[in-house]
Amino acid sequence: MSRQHNRRQRKKLRLGEFTEYGFEFTTVLKANVSQRDQEALVEKLLAEVTEPRALMMGGWINNAFVAKFGPGSATAEDQSAIQAWLQACPEVESVSMGPLVDANR
Repeated sequence: MSRQHNRRQRKKLRLGEFTEYGFEFTTVLKANVSQRDQEALVEKLLAEVTEPRALMMGGWINNAFVAKFGPGSATAEDQSAIQAWLQACPEVESVSMGPLVDANR
């Protein structure tokens, strides 16, 4: 039996109109990228793209999940910005972006 939630419950459970979205990305790095270079790449990505857009990232440069920091959702524009930034990096061979999905499930 499916139970109906009122607005307060939907907000607390982040359901319906209160669903928050995020996305996953994966990269393939070139073979000669050292651990130190990967760390520098992650720091640059955080400083130049995710933090200015109030996003947070979990994972590593080769496979990460991105969501909005605080309430709200990541957007298609956020996906595009991260994808463009990663594609412009000489250390990155390819980038794959996942769809926007419920960040809390």
